[in-house]
Amino acid sequence: MVFRPGKWWVPVFFSLFIGACASVPLHYDHPALIESPSTNLRIAVNYTIDQRAEGKAMDRMFQKDPIDELSHIIAEEIQSTGLFKEVILVPRERLPGNAPGAFREVDLVVNSCLKRMAWNAPNYQRKKAESSLLMAYGGAFAMVAYDMAEADMYGDFKMNIKVTRPSTGDCFLEKDYVGHVKGRMDKLSYDAPETKSVMVGKAIKSVMDRFRIDLENAVRAGAL
Repeated sequence: MVFRPGKWWVPVFFSLFIGACASVPLHYDHPALIESPSTNLRIAVNYTIDQRAEGKAMDRMFQKDPIDELSHIIAEEIQSTGLFKEVILVPRERLPGNAPGAFREVDLVVNSCLKRMAWNAPNYQRKKAESSLLMAYGGAFAMVAYDMAEADMYGDFKMNIKVTRPSTGDCFLEKDYVGHVKGRMDKLSYDAPETKSVMVGKAIKSVMDRFRIDLENAVRAGAL
């Protein structure tokens, strides 16, 4: 089959090119916020610290700073428990002065460190090479047929979350949370920014669900 310009594949490739260049929001399933708390507890959420050793280039595809978004997500998830009278999101500027005694007016302080946030697909480079070979030797139809077949993809997220009592400096809760979620998508779009954002968002949600449950259990067990 001869690969000829001016056919049906032009808008397909044009849309993929535009999609690859466009910035996207972080797709996250935000919780419903509970406005009537069941306790008088107050909690402060410090701005997330980025401790990733690699993978920061991915941040450029997001419309907003993902570290800023993560800080807000943690605060939202805590608010959704309905256990706290007030959830205070501490701005980034106050991080240097956030010593244990800086929040004596609150019952708990949350510190979070991002360790990993990534999207990956097994044998991604090999699949891209195979697609290019099919384009060269089999033509556009062969390439598109190959790319329309589904393939596995994963969202990965790791974060250390530590909750302390500012009055004593004692650790209330600390854990390394890891989210690893699997999805399937046709190879034509599985490396698009939208797809990556969805998979990363699902991995973050899996971590936040477990953190929220741990926090709820600790508070309801009377650990304070």
